[in-house]
Amino acid sequence: MKKLNCRHPFEVNKELVGIQKKYEETELLLKIGSNDVRTLGLWGMGGTGKITLAKDLYAKLCCQFEHHCFLENVREESIRCGLRAVRSKLFSTLLELHLDSPYVETPMLLRKLACERNFTVLDDVATLEQAENFNIGNNCLGQGSRIMVTTRDKQICSEFDECEIYEVKELNEDESLQLFC
Repeated sequence: MKKLNCRHPFEVNKELVGIQKKYEETELLLKIGSNDVRTLGLWGMGGTGKITLAKDLYAKLCCQFEHHCFLENVREESIRCGLRAVRSKLFSTLLELHLDSPYVETPMLLRKLACERNFTVLDDVATLEQAENFNIGNNCLGQGSRIMVTTRDKQICSEFDECEIYEVKELNEDESLQLFC
């Protein structure tokens, strides 16, 4: 099923004003063909399209990885459930385990994860504590893995190992007018 689902051609939603250029720039920054573990921070003020951009990239690229996870609303989920529970959810999803698995981060499972390519999106990381908790890149992920982080705080991106930052800017004047029309 994974291979069949990936054969459908992917196109950026052309109805979204101003996203095409941002999409192309962020996809280039991810450097999917390289074997290093890369982290890309999508930073910008609320409403600029960070999550939309991350979702589109995730939908297109996730099938190229053995394991993938789109972890939505890290800020809210961390407050509601606690950082440990959200981290367990991330590892459970990547390792394809049941969410109620008590020992997700065992050395054996982490070695398994480190041998395979993974694609993770961490949506709305808001505090340094959350960033520190989810900075798993070089420690746990295999060669060629990618992590994308959406945040409103640029300093959050610096907490991730070798994180490249892409500023998602608001629409320019022409794009704003097009959206308004």
